[in-house]
Amino acid sequence: MAIIEAAIELLADLGRRGIEMKADGEQLRYRPIRAMTPDLAEQVKAHKPALLAIVAGDVSQITPDDLPACLRERFEERAGIMEFDANLTRDDAEDKAMRLTLVAIRG
Repeated sequence: MAIIEAAIELLADLGRRGIEMKADGEQLRYRPIRAMTPDLAEQVKAHKPALLAIVAGDVSQITPDDLPACLRERFEERAGIMEFDANLTRDDAEDKAMRLTLVAIRG
């Protein structure tokens, strides 16, 4: 599993557990603190750079191939709609679609 894809899966798992994560500069903040287990904290530490890119919305770090299949489909659909309906270039449409996909991941 790719690094970004593993971080996306971890972020989804945290969300299912009710843990919200945000970027604060180069730090990751999460709440509620009591919900973070030692095992989850180790996983977050191991995936920190990728998690920071995702929660900060840094689309330059993430490619469509990094996304799990269900999110890749969502990304491709949004990019296509924006390219044709909004008359965006493919690059601009993909940039905006990736930002929207990351928003969906973060919850």
